[in-house]
Amino acid sequence: MIKNQSFYSRKLFSICVLLSSLLFSTTILALETPIQAWEISKRNNPSLKALQSRIEVSRYKLKQINAMALPSLRASTGYTALSDEPAAIFALAPGQVTAVPMKEKEFSFSSLTLTVPLFSSGQLTNAVKAQDFIIDSDKASYSSVLMDLKKHITENYVQILKLEEKRAASTAYVSSLQNHHKNIGSLLAAGMVLKSDLLAANATLAKAELQKKQLDNGLRQARKNYNRLLGRDLDTEFVLTPIKKIPITGTLEELFDEAIQNNQQLQSLDLKRKALTYTKKVFHAKDLPQVALVAGYSYEDNQYQQNKDMLSASLVLNWDFDFGINRHQANQFGAQAKELQHMQTDMRQQLKLGLSGLLENHRLSEAATKSTFLALQQAEEYKRTVENRYQSGLAIQAEVLAAHALLLSSESGFFDAKYGTLLSAISILHITGTFGQNSINRGP
Repeated sequence: MIKNQSFYSRKLFSICVLLSSLLFSTTILALETPIQAWEISKRNNPSLKALQSRIEVSRYKLKQINAMALPSLRASTGYTALSDEPAAIFALAPGQVTAVPMKEKEFSFSSLTLTVPLFSSGQLTNAVKAQDFIIDSDKASYSSVLMDLKKHITENYVQILKLEEKRAASTAYVSSLQNHHKNIGSLLAAGMVLKSDLLAANATLAKAELQKKQLDNGLRQARKNYNRLLGRDLDTEFVLTPIKKIPITGTLEELFDEAIQNNQQLQSLDLKRKALTYTKKVFHAKDLPQVALVAGYSYEDNQYQQNKDMLSASLVLNWDFDFGINRHQANQFGAQAKELQHMQTDMRQQLKLGLSGLLENHRLSEAATKSTFLALQQAEEYKRTVENRYQSGLAIQAEVLAAHALLLSSESGFFDAKYGTLLSAISILHITGTFGQNSINRGP
């Protein structure tokens, strides 16, 4: 019980240091959670905005394809001036030929044409299906990038929490060495220790202060990078809510099934493959008949024409022969679809391999967290024992300094194992595509 009290008293000291800095600051900062960080980044991240624009472009493309299946109306009007007046030659009798005017030299005209597509051999239907899959693929790509962003943000979030704990431990280490240094000075003045003890304490204290400065610098850089990921000013102040646990449940096969179902990168590949399959059918359909109904109205201001305006209706069949251009283009899309299918197979294998390694790392980190916590408790007890023995003249200065260093090293090992468990859990949830609001337990 005494061992646990010692460890938690050190944590209480760290929390008090943090709270005091907040109380004396000009602005009271609210605690920031990973979910809030995700939302901030979602609003500010330029990559996500670009993908949203891509989805919008794909939706307009779908509207364009759907509009191609609707009737089209063309209105035209104009004025024509000819070099000569058109005329027809008639033989009225043997040897007698006359020219009869057929159209004026200058005339105006107007027309209105309605075209109704009736049959496209599947070209438009398959184009719509292909575009639907492209839109879904763009959405999956957006979700994949968002999931990657959440992973990077949460990893930086956890890294900052770890560095803050390490800095607090380093601060306590420096404070403990400073107290020890004062005690050495008092003992030296009383003639109870040698001057070499004071010199050794000075060297150890200087090294500890340098390590603390290095931790301070690493923490500042980590905070700046975190702000960069959130798309805000690099020097923005914030306070992070501690993460208690990120639970991982299920066997490797269960997690792999979740990954197959939810991994957005894998889903995006599958949707692109389906889009290419239907695009292949579009180009095959271009080699088949296209049927349309064409209705029109025309007017020509021509004094030689009895009926100046006329109505018309036509059933038109177009069948283009390009000697293999569309067929080869279709085969290209088919080959691309097969390429993506092979990539899917490889990605599934990579997912399973990655999950297997991450699960093992997670188990090792959990075990290391328990063992390093016990080692930390023992290091604290050892430090107290050595200090008491030193005060009684039963231990030398080197033992005291070694005990201080052992405690700091034990704390660092505990923090590495503790936050290593969180980082491996983050990677597992990222692969399975289940990284969300309910996956993080917050608390001290």
